[in-house]
Amino acid sequence: AHGDLYAHNILVGGQGQALLGDFGAAALLPTDDPVRRSALQRCDRRALAVLHDELAARSTDAAAAALLQDQARGLRA
Repeated sequence: AHGDLYAHNILVGGQGQALLGDFGAAALLPTDDPVRRSALQRCDRRALAVLHDELAARSTDAAAAALLQDQARGLRA
């Protein structure tokens, strides 16, 4: 689990390539502790939903923004 998956931790190069950084909150998903595993996965899903919201807010394409917002709602559910 990354643990800090937000837009400010993603660098984008001039040709569109992305580099994910800041692994300070990263953790291996435990196979023997389903409660902890689930909690870590919920944190990453929440962060991914926030990232979708951030991208939707900056999108100039209304259809893409709507899709990102729908995906964010799905992640939160």
